[in-house]
Amino acid sequence: MMCSRRFYVRLDNFPATAGHIEIVPKRHAVSFFELTPSEVREAYRLMARAQRSLVEQYKPDAFTIGINE
Repeated sequence: MMCSRRFYVRLDNFPATAGHIEIVPKRHAVSFFELTPSEVREAYRLMARAQRSLVEQYKPDAFTIGINE
């Protein structure tokens, strides 16, 4: 499992497609908008790492990035 100090990556329980992942904060946050600017930057860096891994493993044509609020 890929992770950073404050976030981890997991496969989605109900994937829309192979490689569908979630980036989850380790601390409880009710809303994305509760994350600090530092946490958002860290989540983005982890997303970029995960994207490189997904390209190697699944060779997708595109990515969809969303925030469920």
